[in-house]
Amino acid sequence: MKIPLQAHFANKDDWCTPQVVDAFEKAMKEAGKSLELFRYDAEHAFVNEQRMSVHDRKAAELAWDRATEFFQEASGVSGFLSLRGAKRRSNPFFRCGPMDCFAEPVIGRAFARPVGSSQ
Repeated sequence: MKIPLQAHFANKDDWCTPQVVDAFEKAMKEAGKSLELFRYDAEHAFVNEQRMSVHDRKAAELAWDRATEFFQEASGVSGFLSLRGAKRRSNPFFRCGPMDCFAEPVIGRAFARPVGSSQ
């Protein structure tokens, strides 16, 4: 891995368990890779507003704020994901689905070039 990585994990996840996250974090550190890792006292898919049984609004908003700040810093583009307060479900840059929630397509544009590149 040659790019900065930020990861968000739920502590109450029986799919990507805390033990799996521990092993991932350890392997990244041992390999000398850049990793900013956050854990939330929440269920798997806690950001998915369409699964209210697991949705944790407070954790989801914290994860979103951290991720958008990270993307802005990594891309050098100020405000390109300034969606705070927007209804994320209806925003074209935020989608919930089987793979939980993620920003698109601005992430692809932001990372279409290496970080620090002027092209």
